[in-house]
Amino acid sequence: MDNKETILKLKSGDKDIYSYIIDEYSSYLAAVINNVYKLNAQDTEDIIAETLLALWKNTKRLNEDLNFKSYLAAIARNKTVDFVRKRRADILELDLNLTDGSDVENDILRREVVDLIKKEIDDTKEPERSILLLKYQYGFKSKEIADKLGLNRNIVDIKLSRQRAKLKKMLLKMEV
Repeated sequence: MDNKETILKLKSGDKDIYSYIIDEYSSYLAAVINNVYKLNAQDTEDIIAETLLALWKNTKRLNEDLNFKSYLAAIARNKTVDFVRKRRADILELDLNLTDGSDVENDILRREVVDLIKKEIDDTKEPERSILLLKYQYGFKSKEIADKLGLNRNIVDIKLSRQRAKLKKMLLKMEV
């Protein structure tokens, strides 16, 4: 089945087309998802489901001349990035809120250190600030950061190394 026929069937509300899409594109979508970020099978399946749901929600907007496979891949990539960002934010939030009440002093110290690091990053000039945020807040790889910011990957790695050293020096100076 070609792009145009697939899109026309989607737009007409043909329910059987989804079975075809799942059979035809699931492996491809899994490869796209795991090319963005290596995930376990369950997470990959969840993102495929989210991709298909997004396709279903936007069916009426589809253009018959659209490259359907590329469109699905774009949705899958975006859903994967969203998933990874959310997971990293959840982990950071869990880490910041993790306390058993037995070591309140260390909890307070850890929160102060995190606040200092955030302030230091906020005070950092561009493009270093964006590089740090993309790397540590959103979990992007150096290559992805370089592509997003239009920089050479080696430059990104150098700037990350320098910024990490700067943060480490600041923390050592404060005896943290």
